[in-house]
Amino acid sequence: MLYNGVNAPTRMMLDASANGTLLDKSPEAAYDILDRIANNDYQFPAARLGAGRSAPGKLDLDASDSISAQLFAITNLLKNLQKPTDV
Repeated sequence: MLYNGVNAPTRMMLDASANGTLLDKSPEAAYDILDRIANNDYQFPAARLGAGRSAPGKLDLDASDSISAQLFAITNLLKNLQKPTDV
C-alpha cells in the first residue's frame, strides 16, 4: 500500500534503494530498507525546514482572488486605451 501510494520520484528512490523493485523484496527486507531511509532522512532535517511556507512578500491567492486581480488589470488596460491622448 505504501509503495503504490507514493509519487513516481519517491517510488524510483525506493527501487534504487532496494537495488531493484521494492515489491520484489521480502517484507522484512523492505522494512529494513524503509528503516534505513527514515533514519538517514532524520539526520538531515534542514531540507524539510520551512516546507509549505511561501517566500517573504509573496501572497497566496485563491482562484476567485486571482481572477478578480486579472479582471481589474484588464479593466485598467481598457480604460487607458479609451483615454484621449493630448497630441
